[in-house]
Amino acid sequence: MTRTRFNSLPCALTCSLCLACSSAKEPDPPPPITYQEAPKPALPTSSERPPTAAELPIAEDFDDESAEQINADNFRTELDRLEAEINADSPQLRLSPPIR
Repeated sequence: MTRTRFNSLPCALTCSLCLACSSAKEPDPPPPITYQEAPKPALPTSSERPPTAAELPIAEDFDDESAEQINADNFRTELDRLEAEINADSPQLRLSPPIR
């Protein structure tokens, strides 16, 4: 009988351990992953945005103005003034001295 007790003791301990583990509460599943939307970049204001093709000045925009202001008597002075203005605004685009 002792022998039966010793054989049944490990079996009883194993069964009680299995029952205790199976009746244990299962862990809660992890919470679902939520994604936050990235902040959108601020839209540039009218002074910050680059001009559109329709807004860029072209030579035809200045034809009427130049025809009124520039004549045979002052064209050289106006040309020198425009070259100086270009050279002051963009040193890397320096115009070569005019050939006279």
